[in-house]
Amino acid sequence: MFALVLGSVGLSSLTTGTGASLGVRVTGAGHTAYQVAGTANFGADTRIVVTFDNVGNAAGSYTIVNAGSLLGGQNLTSSGVNLPFLFN
Repeated sequence: MFALVLGSVGLSSLTTGTGASLGVRVTGAGHTAYQVAGTANFGADTRIVVTFDNVGNAAGSYTIVNAGSLLGGQNLTSSGVNLPFLFN
């Protein structure tokens, strides 16, 4: 799921399959936040894929999933960062 919107994405539940990716966008104006009323259940090797609009505005801590209950948190793996520009 790549909901690269800023602000809340309201869901009644969230379940990812093995090897799924969950997209998050971070900007100086905000970030994607999944608000799950019920259970968020992450399958094996689920990746959080973060896209930064501007790295200079990215410092901080972000809550990207807020759920009534969480299953499979240990299944989350890290991923490379998607940058919208190149550095020289």
